[in-house]
Amino acid sequence: MADRTLALAQARQVFLGGNGLPGRWRGRERFTVLATGFGAGDPLLATWAAWRDDPHRARRLHLVAVVAQPPTAAALAGCHAGSPLDGLAAQWQAAWPPAVHGLHLLRLDDGAVSLQLAFGDPDDWLPALVLQADAFYLDGAGTAPTGDAHRGACRPWRGWPPRAPPWRPTTPATRCATAWPPPASWWPRRPGPARPAG
Repeated sequence: MADRTLALAQARQVFLGGNGLPGRWRGRERFTVLATGFGAGDPLLATWAAWRDDPHRARRLHLVAVVAQPPTAAALAGCHAGSPLDGLAAQWQAAWPPAVHGLHLLRLDDGAVSLQLAFGDPDDWLPALVLQADAFYLDGAGTAPTGDAHRGACRPWRGWPPRAPPWRPTTPATRCATAWPPPASWWPRRPGPARPAG
């Protein structure tokens, strides 16, 4: 499937490349990624695949995604049928939870990989999540299994940027990558240079 192959390649370039992966997780005990959207799951699938292929990977990989409009297992299967990572996607589909608001945990690769899904409004979930993230995926460019309805899941929540997020980075080395630059109005304005009088 050409579209899925392209989406996975873009995910590797934008999200893994933008976060310095796989290099930054090497030699670590644990590495945590927080994604503010899900779509068809391409960035997280690409991350999982890169982790599996890296002999120097972190011992544990923790993936967290906020999913405003959860796809069904059947929709995921349709998206990834024949894709380069259909085997990994099939493991998701086999354990995929019903679309019920709340937190859902999937254990993968004999427990070495966990996928934590927060089904519901990002405006509610993002300020409430308590975790230490090493990488952020601000995703707004993927293709959702059910169309473009997921785009609302990718906007920053009310009050962005937070003053003291509960998921604050573990170290100053934490990075963030996005395929959808937000409007300048979403960021604090910096005062411009003073204009000469007269």
